[in-house]
Amino acid sequence: MPYRNKKIDYGVLNERYDAERTVELLTILKGTIGLNRSLVGVKLFFTKADYDACDLPEPAAKISYCLMVNAATNGRGCKSKLEHHNCDGGTTALALEKAAPEIENGEVYYSYHLYASKACARRHYMSIRSLNNYVPLTYGIMTVPLENSKIEPDIIIGIINPYQAMRIV
Repeated sequence: MPYRNKKIDYGVLNERYDAERTVELLTILKGTIGLNRSLVGVKLFFTKADYDACDLPEPAAKISYCLMVNAATNGRGCKSKLEHHNCDGGTTALALEKAAPEIENGEVYYSYHLYASKACARRHYMSIRSLNNYVPLTYGIMTVPLENSKIEPDIIIGIINPYQAMRIV
C-alpha cells in the first residue's frame, strides 16, 4: 500500500466549486487585461450519468470541437458526445474515440513530410501523452463560457494575445 501523508487530503476535493467567486475574478481579469472574448471552461464526462446531469443543450448538427470552443467564447455553451463531432482530430484529442490505426502506426504524420520515416513518425506519436491512451474513454464534453459554468471545468481555454497571456502569468 502506498504511503499516505496525514496532512494531505486525497481523493475528492473538500471545497465546492464557487461559481460566484469565479465570476468575480473574471470581472477583475477582464478589466485588467481587456479580454474581448469569454474564457472557455471544458469539462470531460466519463459516465453517461454525469453527462446527462449537465443541463446544456447539445448541438443541432455535427460540428468541430474548434467551433464549439469558438461559440463558447461568444457566449454559447453546449455539451456533446462523439456523434456531435465531425473532426477526427478533435475526437481523438478529447478521447471520445481511439486514434485510427494509420495515425498510431505513423502513416498519417509521415504523409505530412514532417518525419524522415514512418518509424520516426510513429515513435514521435507514441511519445505524446494523450487522453486516448487511457481507459475509460471520454463519454462526452462540455464547452461553456467560464462565467456561466455551474460545475468546475477540467480545462480553461483563452483566446488571447501575447500581452494578455503575459499579464495572466
